[in-house]
Amino acid sequence: MPKISSVVRVCDDDVHVGKQAYEKELIARFEEPTPASRWHRPLFVLTATGTADAPDFSPTPIDDLWNAATQAEVKAPKAVTAQRHSTSNNSMELLDRITQQVVAALLEQRSFADQGSIPIALNGLTPLQLTVLPGRPFPTPARLQTLRRQFVRLYANKSELQDVGLSNNAPEQKVAQLFTAWLQEALA
Repeated sequence: MPKISSVVRVCDDDVHVGKQAYEKELIARFEEPTPASRWHRPLFVLTATGTADAPDFSPTPIDDLWNAATQAEVKAPKAVTAQRHSTSNNSMELLDRITQQVVAALLEQRSFADQGSIPIALNGLTPLQLTVLPGRPFPTPARLQTLRRQFVRLYANKSELQDVGLSNNAPEQKVAQLFTAWLQEALA
């Protein structure tokens, strides 16, 4: 294992009193480069020439470091690490509540109709219909709950819920219509 002091000049003796303790700490944290590591492109490479006993360090690119830290172009984060915009609690609660009501209404109607148009009556909303195609079985309660969770996750992750239309005068009706249409498509 190479000595850290032969690879990177940590500090000057007259500036840091605990240089050797600092170097021991760095040596303890040193990891050999491996092909599996994710550091494909280091920001800066500091090199040393000479022998292990008497290394000769090239000057540290202070200006380049300063420019990279203060004036570099900010790159957009990868989609995996990008911070998600959270939705308001009201819209999450609305999505959850209305989709639960639609699933409950469908399960109530399950005993009356296995195929064809199934009416969905929700309190205070315009009745909707879900059509189960001939030859297709009515979805099980577990399948309906899975589809409901997928729908809620899909619409909750959208950062602009106004684009979905939840900010209009009748958001409950809009959510019920969206969910019913989404179920219709998923069950087709």
